[in-house]
Amino acid sequence: MMRGFMRTRADVIFFPATYSFVPVPFTRVVVTAHDAIAERMPDLVVPRRSDRWRWAAKQHLALRQAKVVVTVSSAARDDLVDVLHVPPSRVRVVAEAAHPRFKPPAVSGGTTPTSLGPVDGRPYFLYVGGFSPHKNLVALVRAFDRVADRDPTVALVLAGDIEDDPFLSSASDVQHAIAGARNRHRVRITGYVDDAELVSLYQHAVASVLVSFGEGFGLPVAESMACGTPVIVSDEPALRENAGDAGYYLDPRDTSEIEAAMVDLLTDRSARDRRVAAGLLRSRERSWAHSAECVLSVLEEVAR
Repeated sequence: MMRGFMRTRADVIFFPATYSFVPVPFTRVVVTAHDAIAERMPDLVVPRRSDRWRWAAKQHLALRQAKVVVTVSSAARDDLVDVLHVPPSRVRVVAEAAHPRFKPPAVSGGTTPTSLGPVDGRPYFLYVGGFSPHKNLVALVRAFDRVADRDPTVALVLAGDIEDDPFLSSASDVQHAIAGARNRHRVRITGYVDDAELVSLYQHAVASVLVSFGEGFGLPVAESMACGTPVIVSDEPALRENAGDAGYYLDPRDTSEIEAAMVDLLTDRSARDRRVAAGLLRSRERSWAHSAECVLSVLEEVAR
Protein backbone atom coordinates (compact mmCIF):
# COMPACT_ATOMS: atom_id res chain seq x y z
CA MET A 1 0.00 0.00 0.00
CA MET A 2 2.80 2.42 0.90
CA ARG A 3 4.49 1.85 -2.46
CA GLY A 4 1.21 2.66 -4.19
CA PHE A 5 0.99 5.96 -2.32
CA MET A 6 4.61 6.78 -3.16
CA ARG A 7 4.06 6.13 -6.86
CA THR A 8 1.21 8.67 -6.98
CA ARG A 9 3.60 11.54 -6.20
CA ALA A 10 0.62 13.36 -4.74
CA ASP A 11 0.88 16.88 -3.37
CA VAL A 12 -1.13 15.76 -0.34
CA ILE A 13 -2.79 12.53 0.80
CA PHE A 14 -6.01 12.64 2.79
CA PHE A 15 -6.93 9.91 5.27
CA PRO A 16 -10.64 10.23 6.25
CA ALA A 17 -10.08 8.39 9.55
CA THR A 18 -7.15 7.63 11.81
CA TYR A 19 -7.64 3.88 11.49
CA SER A 20 -7.18 4.09 7.70
CA PHE A 21 -3.81 5.84 8.10
CA VAL A 22 -0.54 4.31 6.96
CA PRO A 23 2.81 6.14 7.18
CA VAL A 24 3.75 7.82 3.90
CA PRO A 25 7.31 9.21 4.02
CA PHE A 26 8.16 12.50 2.30
CA THR A 27 4.51 13.32 1.54
CA ARG A 28 2.19 15.89 3.05
CA VAL A 29 -0.67 14.22 4.90
CA VAL A 30 -4.06 15.34 6.24
CA VAL A 31 -5.80 13.01 8.70
CA THR A 32 -9.30 13.07 10.17
CA ALA A 33 -9.39 12.18 13.88
CA HIS A 34 -13.04 11.89 14.85
CA ASP A 35 -12.58 11.88 18.62
CA ALA A 36 -10.39 10.84 21.53
CA ILE A 37 -12.87 8.39 23.04
CA ALA A 38 -10.43 5.47 22.99
CA GLU A 39 -8.03 7.56 25.04
CA ARG A 40 -10.63 9.06 27.39
CA MET A 41 -12.35 5.76 28.22
CA PRO A 42 -10.01 2.94 27.14
CA ASP A 43 -11.71 0.31 29.33
CA LEU A 44 -14.89 0.72 27.25
CA VAL A 45 -13.18 0.75 23.85
CA VAL A 46 -9.79 -1.02 23.85
CA PRO A 47 -9.47 -2.84 27.19
CA ARG A 48 -6.67 -5.23 26.18
CA ARG A 49 -3.24 -3.76 26.76
CA SER A 50 -1.84 -5.07 23.47
CA ASP A 51 -4.70 -3.55 21.44
CA ARG A 52 -4.39 -0.32 23.37
CA TRP A 53 -0.67 -0.12 22.57
CA ARG A 54 -1.24 -0.76 18.85
CA TRP A 55 -4.00 1.84 18.67
CA ALA A 56 -1.89 4.42 20.55
CA ALA A 57 1.05 3.82 18.21
CA LYS A 58 -1.08 4.25 15.10
CA GLN A 59 -2.79 7.33 16.51
CA HIS A 60 0.56 8.85 17.46
CA LEU A 61 2.06 8.24 14.00
CA ALA A 62 -0.97 9.65 12.23
CA LEU A 63 -1.18 12.80 14.33
CA ARG A 64 2.57 13.35 14.19
CA GLN A 65 2.83 13.10 10.40
CA ALA A 66 -0.31 15.07 9.62
CA LYS A 67 0.31 18.65 8.56
CA VAL A 68 -3.32 19.33 9.47
CA VAL A 69 -5.73 17.25 11.54
CA VAL A 70 -9.40 17.53 10.59
CA THR A 71 -12.01 16.77 13.23
CA VAL A 72 -15.78 16.88 13.35
CA SER A 73 -16.72 19.22 16.19
CA SER A 74 -15.27 21.87 18.47
CA ALA A 75 -15.69 19.43 21.37
CA ALA A 76 -13.62 16.82 19.52
CA ARG A 77 -11.00 19.48 18.75
CA ASP A 78 -10.72 20.31 22.44
CA ASP A 79 -10.18 16.63 23.22
CA LEU A 80 -7.49 16.33 20.56
CA VAL A 81 -5.70 19.31 22.07
CA ASP A 82 -6.16 18.38 25.74
CA VAL A 83 -5.92 14.58 25.60
CA LEU A 84 -3.73 13.90 22.55
CA HIS A 85 -1.72 17.14 22.74
CA VAL A 86 -2.22 18.17 19.13
CA PRO A 87 -1.27 21.85 18.72
CA PRO A 88 -4.47 23.91 18.20
CA SER A 89 -2.94 25.58 15.13
CA ARG A 90 -2.90 22.23 13.31
CA VAL A 91 -6.57 21.34 13.91
CA ARG A 92 -9.49 22.29 11.65
CA VAL A 93 -13.14 21.60 12.50
CA VAL A 94 -15.37 20.34 9.68
CA ALA A 95 -18.81 19.29 10.89
CA GLU A 96 -20.53 16.24 9.47
CA ALA A 97 -24.03 16.35 8.00
CA ALA A 98 -26.95 14.14 7.04
CA HIS A 99 -27.11 12.88 3.46
CA PRO A 100 -29.91 14.55 1.44
CA ARG A 101 -31.82 11.25 1.45
CA PHE A 102 -32.54 11.84 5.14
CA LYS A 103 -35.65 14.04 5.09
CA PRO A 104 -39.14 14.12 6.61
CA PRO A 105 -41.75 11.74 5.18
CA ALA A 106 -43.67 13.10 2.21
CA VAL A 107 -46.95 12.53 4.06
CA SER A 108 -47.07 12.99 7.83
CA GLY A 109 -48.77 10.52 10.10
CA GLY A 110 -47.36 7.44 8.38
CA THR A 111 -47.33 3.99 9.96
CA THR A 112 -44.49 1.91 11.26
CA PRO A 113 -42.57 0.15 8.43
CA THR A 114 -43.92 -3.37 7.93
CA SER A 115 -40.44 -4.96 7.95
CA LEU A 116 -40.08 -4.46 11.70
CA GLY A 117 -41.78 -7.74 12.54
CA PRO A 118 -42.66 -7.89 16.25
CA VAL A 119 -42.92 -4.10 16.58
CA ASP A 120 -45.03 -3.66 13.46
CA GLY A 121 -47.68 -1.03 14.03
CA ARG A 122 -46.34 0.12 17.41
CA PRO A 123 -44.86 3.51 18.29
CA TYR A 124 -41.15 2.93 18.83
CA PHE A 125 -37.94 4.55 19.98
CA LEU A 126 -34.91 4.12 17.75
CA TYR A 127 -31.19 3.68 18.38
CA VAL A 128 -28.83 3.72 15.39
CA GLY A 129 -25.14 2.86 15.66
CA GLY A 130 -22.60 0.40 16.98
CA PHE A 131 -22.73 -1.79 20.07
CA SER A 132 -19.59 -0.63 21.86
CA PRO A 133 -19.90 -0.42 25.66
CA HIS A 134 -19.61 3.38 25.66
CA LYS A 135 -22.88 3.53 23.71
CA ASN A 136 -24.63 2.61 26.98
CA LEU A 137 -27.23 0.34 25.39
CA VAL A 138 -27.80 -1.84 28.45
CA ALA A 139 -29.02 1.25 30.34
CA LEU A 140 -31.23 2.15 27.37
CA VAL A 141 -32.83 -1.31 27.37
CA ARG A 142 -33.45 -1.15 31.12
CA ALA A 143 -34.97 2.33 30.92
CA PHE A 144 -37.18 1.27 28.03
CA ASP A 145 -38.37 -1.76 29.98
CA ARG A 146 -39.81 0.56 32.62
CA VAL A 147 -41.42 2.75 29.97
CA ALA A 148 -42.99 -0.34 28.41
CA ASP A 149 -44.45 -1.31 31.80
CA ARG A 150 -46.45 1.93 31.65
CA ASP A 151 -47.32 1.86 27.95
CA PRO A 152 -48.34 -1.52 26.48
CA THR A 153 -47.94 -0.30 22.89
CA VAL A 154 -44.43 1.12 22.73
CA ALA A 155 -41.37 -0.69 21.30
CA LEU A 156 -37.60 -0.20 21.02
CA VAL A 157 -35.59 -0.73 17.83
CA LEU A 158 -31.79 -1.06 17.92
CA ALA A 159 -30.49 -0.64 14.38
CA GLY A 160 -26.89 -1.68 13.87
CA ASP A 161 -24.64 -4.53 12.83
CA ILE A 162 -23.78 -6.51 15.95
CA GLU A 163 -21.22 -8.58 14.02
CA ASP A 164 -19.05 -5.72 12.81
CA ASP A 165 -17.45 -3.52 15.45
CA PRO A 166 -13.80 -2.46 14.99
CA PHE A 167 -13.37 -2.02 18.72
CA LEU A 168 -14.87 -3.72 21.77
CA SER A 169 -18.48 -4.91 21.43
CA SER A 170 -21.11 -5.18 24.15
CA ALA A 171 -23.58 -6.98 21.88
CA SER A 172 -23.74 -10.02 24.16
CA ASP A 173 -24.43 -7.84 27.21
CA VAL A 174 -27.18 -6.02 25.32
CA GLN A 175 -28.75 -9.31 24.22
CA HIS A 176 -28.57 -10.57 27.80
CA ALA A 177 -30.29 -7.40 29.05
CA ILE A 178 -33.03 -7.86 26.45
CA ALA A 179 -33.50 -11.52 27.42
CA GLY A 180 -33.96 -10.48 31.05
CA ALA A 181 -36.39 -7.66 30.32
CA ARG A 182 -40.06 -8.04 31.19
CA ASN A 183 -40.98 -6.54 27.82
CA ARG A 184 -38.31 -8.31 25.76
CA HIS A 185 -40.82 -9.14 23.01
CA ARG A 186 -41.00 -5.40 22.28
CA VAL A 187 -37.27 -4.93 21.64
CA ARG A 188 -35.87 -5.59 18.17
CA ILE A 189 -32.26 -5.69 16.98
CA THR A 190 -32.41 -5.21 13.22
CA GLY A 191 -28.80 -5.95 12.29
CA TYR A 192 -27.53 -4.07 9.27
CA VAL A 193 -30.16 -2.03 7.40
CA ASP A 194 -29.75 -0.32 4.04
CA ASP A 195 -30.17 3.44 3.65
CA ALA A 196 -33.76 3.30 2.38
CA GLU A 197 -34.91 1.33 5.43
CA LEU A 198 -32.85 3.48 7.76
CA VAL A 199 -34.56 6.64 6.48
CA SER A 200 -37.94 5.01 7.07
CA LEU A 201 -36.91 3.94 10.58
CA TYR A 202 -35.99 7.51 11.47
CA GLN A 203 -39.11 9.01 9.88
CA HIS A 204 -41.56 6.86 11.83
CA ALA A 205 -39.88 6.79 15.24
CA VAL A 206 -41.26 8.62 18.26
CA ALA A 207 -37.67 9.75 18.85
CA SER A 208 -34.14 8.54 18.28
CA VAL A 209 -32.01 7.92 21.36
CA LEU A 210 -28.23 8.31 21.74
CA VAL A 211 -27.29 8.10 25.41
CA SER A 212 -23.61 7.28 24.98
CA PHE A 213 -20.85 8.35 27.37
CA GLY A 214 -19.03 10.24 24.63
CA GLU A 215 -19.23 11.20 20.96
CA GLY A 216 -17.09 13.12 18.53
CA PHE A 217 -20.13 14.35 16.62
CA GLY A 218 -23.06 11.90 16.66
CA LEU A 219 -24.08 11.46 13.02
CA PRO A 220 -27.34 9.60 13.86
CA VAL A 221 -28.47 12.76 15.68
CA ALA A 222 -28.02 14.81 12.49
CA GLU A 223 -29.79 12.16 10.42
CA SER A 224 -32.71 11.98 12.85
CA MET A 225 -33.18 15.75 12.94
CA ALA A 226 -33.14 15.88 9.14
CA CYS A 227 -35.95 13.31 9.08
CA GLY A 228 -38.11 15.39 11.41
CA THR A 229 -37.62 13.11 14.41
CA PRO A 230 -36.68 14.47 17.86
CA VAL A 231 -33.51 13.31 19.58
CA ILE A 232 -32.90 12.16 23.15
CA VAL A 233 -29.19 12.57 23.84
CA SER A 234 -26.55 12.58 26.54
CA ASP A 235 -25.60 15.93 27.95
CA GLU A 236 -22.17 15.77 26.31
CA PRO A 237 -20.39 18.74 24.65
CA ALA A 238 -20.31 17.27 21.14
CA LEU A 239 -23.99 16.33 21.24
CA ARG A 240 -25.01 19.77 22.53
CA GLU A 241 -22.97 21.29 19.72
CA ASN A 242 -24.68 18.99 17.23
CA ALA A 243 -28.31 19.17 18.34
CA GLY A 244 -28.54 22.64 19.86
CA ASP A 245 -32.09 23.55 20.93
CA ALA A 246 -33.45 20.36 19.34
CA GLY A 247 -31.92 17.97 21.88
CA TYR A 248 -33.60 16.46 24.92
CA TYR A 249 -30.55 16.27 27.19
CA LEU A 250 -29.97 13.91 30.11
CA ASP A 251 -27.37 12.25 32.30
CA PRO A 252 -26.61 8.93 30.55
CA ARG A 253 -25.67 7.33 33.89
CA ASP A 254 -29.17 7.87 35.28
CA THR A 255 -31.66 5.40 33.78
CA SER A 256 -34.54 7.29 35.41
CA GLU A 257 -33.67 10.32 33.27
CA ILE A 258 -33.65 8.19 30.12
CA GLU A 259 -37.03 6.77 31.12
CA ALA A 260 -38.46 10.23 31.84
CA ALA A 261 -37.30 11.58 28.49
CA MET A 262 -39.00 8.77 26.58
CA VAL A 263 -42.23 9.20 28.57
CA ASP A 264 -42.22 12.96 27.95
CA LEU A 265 -41.87 12.56 24.18
CA LEU A 266 -44.57 9.90 24.16
CA THR A 267 -47.08 12.02 26.06
CA ASP A 268 -46.28 15.70 25.41
CA ARG A 269 -47.02 16.41 21.76
CA SER A 270 -46.21 20.13 21.97
CA ALA A 271 -42.75 19.44 23.43
CA ARG A 272 -42.12 16.90 20.69
CA ASP A 273 -43.27 19.32 17.96
CA ARG A 274 -40.97 22.06 19.26
CA ARG A 275 -37.98 19.76 19.07
CA VAL A 276 -38.94 18.53 15.60
CA ALA A 277 -39.05 22.14 14.34
CA ALA A 278 -35.75 23.00 16.01
CA GLY A 279 -34.13 19.87 14.57
CA LEU A 280 -35.26 20.60 11.01
CA LEU A 281 -33.92 24.14 11.31
CA ARG A 282 -30.64 22.81 12.69
CA SER A 283 -30.27 20.27 9.89
CA ARG A 284 -30.60 22.98 7.22
CA GLU A 285 -27.45 24.65 8.58
CA ARG A 286 -25.24 21.78 7.40
CA SER A 287 -24.63 19.84 4.21
CA TRP A 288 -22.06 17.35 2.99
CA ALA A 289 -21.38 19.66 0.04
CA HIS A 290 -20.28 22.38 2.45
CA SER A 291 -18.23 19.87 4.46
CA ALA A 292 -16.51 18.71 1.26
CA GLU A 293 -15.70 22.31 0.33
CA CYS A 294 -14.14 22.83 3.76
CA VAL A 295 -12.00 19.68 3.44
CA LEU A 296 -10.94 20.68 -0.08
CA SER A 297 -9.88 24.06 1.27
CA VAL A 298 -7.72 22.32 3.88
CA LEU A 299 -6.12 20.09 1.24
CA GLU A 300 -5.34 23.09 -0.97
CA GLU A 301 -3.84 24.90 2.02
CA VAL A 302 -1.56 21.95 2.80
CA ALA A 303 -0.64 21.35 -0.85
CA ARG A 304 0.55 24.96 -1.14
